Amino acid sequence: MLLDDELAGWEVKTIWKWPINPLAGLALEMPRGAKLLHVDVQGSGLLAQPHVWALVDTEAPKVTRVIVLRGTGHDAVGCDAMPYIGTFLLGKGELVFHAFDGGETTSPPPRNEGAA
Repeated sequence: MLLDDELAGWEVKTIWKWPINPLAGLALEMPRGAKLLHVDVQGSGLLAQPHVWALVDTEAPKVTRVIVLRGTGHDAVGCDAMPYIGTFLLGKGELVFHAFDGGETTSPPPRNEGAA
């Protein structure tokens, strides 16, 4: 058990999750310094949706966090320099995606082509 003085200086307040779309650009707005914990699919069948979970300081200013996805057998140039988040499966396991942390930026998220 942690004592109050051991918790002094900790900024983490809670764990949040964000849905991710493998077909869209993955620029998520989240608190600066968020620690990416896990990526997985929540739900099943047509309701299956990939998500990323992060430990966040809810008081931190928001930044854009880039999540880079690569399918098994696809080009992964540059991914070796990024922290690995995890792997998730879609389509009854036929589609396998690997998620990497592309880092933070203070720029607004790019608009996806064809987005409304």
